[in-house]
Amino acid sequence: MGMERRNTFFIAALTILTACPSGAASTVEPTSIAGSTGSSSEESGLGESEAASGSTGADAPALAGRWLSPCFDQGDGTFAMLDFDLSDEAWSLDYRVHGDETCSSPLVTVRIEGPYTIEGRSDVDEAWDAVFGFDAKTITPHAQPLVDALDGAGCGREPWAVDVTQSIDDGCAAFGQYPLDSCAADYDLVSRDGDTLRFGNRPPDNDMCTAERRPHELSPLAMARQ
Repeated sequence: MGMERRNTFFIAALTILTACPSGAASTVEPTSIAGSTGSSSEESGLGESEAASGSTGADAPALAGRWLSPCFDQGDGTFAMLDFDLSDEAWSLDYRVHGDETCSSPLVTVRIEGPYTIEGRSDVDEAWDAVFGFDAKTITPHAQPLVDALDGAGCGREPWAVDVTQSIDDGCAAFGQYPLDSCAADYDLVSRDGDTLRFGNRPPDNDMCTAERRPHELSPLAMARQ
């Protein structure tokens, strides 16, 4: 595909990232962007039915571990994978957009990390209400068209460069990312069934910044435990 068309695809891909993340042109909506480094449940000694630290309710799901999505078609000519790493109280997410259906040609990586809590049972079947906080957000472009798009959107405090990571804590509106000072967390859903983890179905404007904006259904996109 030509550079101009690819650049359009990249912008469309990034607009569905969590911002108070993601937005929604994809056939399969991405899950929330919250996850942080930490040990797996086996390493921490937590069983599948044990409560995660900071959660409400003895039967709240334990989320500690690494969770990976399949490579999925975003419906705009790009493909993506979500790579979550959760401890008992913190999470990180690497959201990688690729130019091929095997997710082997990275175009851009968005990383989000912070603390999280499980608040209690949701009105949504098989789900819990959770809050995934944002301590930091960064973008790393892996291709020149992404560099050009980020520069053109006025995101970041410095000029962008291929494979150079930069903070977007101040937001990046053209790419669906809200400033941390106006959107400190995603109010999300979470559901665990054995080695499968699902989050809430993100809205098109990627605004889950308040409890009122919490999704009303789970995403069909499932994370698999690694």
